[in-house]
Amino acid sequence: MSYLFMESVLTFGTLGFVLALAYVNIRQTEKQLEESRKRRQGLEAAVAE
Repeated sequence: MSYLFMESVLTFGTLGFVLALAYVNIRQTEKQLEESRKRRQGLEAAVAE
């Protein structure tokens, strides 16, 4: 195998790993935001009553 081929495999593997971690982080952040919005709406509804 050539050095260039091994280097490209390592590069794309690293990029794929970073993109996978970023995707998981985005989904987790969206879930946390949704939960906090529901909590805030519940508190606002309780205060309004």
